Amino acid sequence: MSDPKSWLLRAPTKDARLRVFCFPYTGGGGAMFCRLPVPPGVDLIPLQYPGRQSRLREQPIDNLSELTRQIIAVILPILQQAPMVPFCFFGYSMGGVVAIRVAQRLQNQHCLSPRAMLFAATVAPHKVEVESPPIYTLPEAKFIARVTQIFSMSPMEVEVMSTQQAALRADLQLIEDAAPFPEPCVAPLQCPFVHFYGTADTVYPRQFYEALRSYTSGAVRTHILDGLGHFFDTAPQWRLLWEQELAAILARA
Repeated sequence: MSDPKSWLLRAPTKDARLRVFCFPYTGGGGAMFCRLPVPPGVDLIPLQYPGRQSRLREQPIDNLSELTRQIIAVILPILQQAPMVPFCFFGYSMGGVVAIRVAQRLQNQHCLSPRAMLFAATVAPHKVEVESPPIYTLPEAKFIARVTQIFSMSPMEVEVMSTQQAALRADLQLIEDAAPFPEPCVAPLQCPFVHFYGTADTVYPRQFYEALRSYTSGAVRTHILDGLGHFFDTAPQWRLLWEQELAAILARA
């Protein structure tokens, strides 16, 4: 396994009252999270997977079980370090599916549970649909065209995406190969969920996002963002709600 420090774009601080580990969307890196506002006392810790941004020269991971195992190996010593600091997970799109898998393993194998889980445009894992042939197997021109269509990308986003094909294919493969995901288990997560998604999101139908609530026995708060699509991480209306939700979680920490 690579240096654990390479997985974290920010190191945890000693005086944090809440730590938020961030899981990026398909093909993305942790840098997008570094610009998010957070209340004082919150450590925002973006995860950086191999094969992108600062880890571009490394081989991407294309297996969900292996990605889960390596993430837990990195964050578990932080979570168990005394004094123990409450933590949350934030997953964007595919990152939410990975975050759920990590949280399930932590709860079932280490008796650790996030104080809350936050999601942006995350489909319920058992609603993930796999095309035939799988998208990650398509030749370059068809691959770019299909991904552009699914995520309604702008020409600039397409240009950036075309330079990050290895990471994007690996991320799609780890999700598509793991599907179909089982229905939510009889022992769901126990923490509250906060879910944000846009009314103009065309990646999945609204009920597929709503089905995420079946993965927890805790309370679920949903923010439906008017006029926003699948990618809204720079939208002021979302950023305000995001910071408010973090402040509320911190107040209960």
